[in-house]
Amino acid sequence: MSQDSKKALATAMVVNAGAVVLKLLTAFAGGSPSMMNGAIHNLVSTLNQAALFFGWVEAARPAVQQGGSGSLQKRALWDRWGTTGLFATGAVLGLVYAWYAWHELSRAGDPALVELLGIFFDPLGLALAVLGLAFIMESYAFLLVLKVLLSIMRREGISNPFRYLAKFRKTALVVVLLESAVALLGLVFAVVGIGLRATTGSAIWDIGCSVLIAILLGGMAFYSGAVRVRSA
Repeated sequence: MSQDSKKALATAMVVNAGAVVLKLLTAFAGGSPSMMNGAIHNLVSTLNQAALFFGWVEAARPAVQQGGSGSLQKRALWDRWGTTGLFATGAVLGLVYAWYAWHELSRAGDPALVELLGIFFDPLGLALAVLGLAFIMESYAFLLVLKVLLSIMRREGISNPFRYLAKFRKTALVVVLLESAVALLGLVFAVVGIGLRATTGSAIWDIGCSVLIAILLGGMAFYSGAVRVRSA
């Protein structure tokens, strides 16, 4: 793996880990289901990217240091089904949390002011600020991974990125790119859900958008599974 690929993957991993912390804190403070499912999405992406990164580091070591064929077989098993399993689990967790939020809907009141370091914030303003910061961070990671993939495509003489995706090639970086793209779409859903909740006073919009984010995770599980089947 090239240094550019390592940098892109490490950056995406750190960005997603940071987004997990920001979104979880905001979700617990403001009670937003879409923010919570966004955090679940980032957590799944972080775990997958960490496994890919350390797997690549391990692959660069001599076979004896790697622990022999058993270690190689474990890494191959992760490469084949680990990503699919993680995203499928994330989708299920997201749907379960959305169901829980819907079940508790009758008990939910208007979000209270959020206190941080002795300062009170409006929950809507805090959520939008966190989502804006997350958008900047995740856009940077997306563009960095996209730049590396475009460079690989040029070397291989491929100009159409959709054709490249359809060929299921360079699966690790392709999945990381799609993770980042889907995360950005999830941010849009979160903004819509939280904004409509604030506008209408009904949390059902926030819950509905959290379901859409969970469905995105399911879509990633389906695509990564298709990648593994086609590349087997």
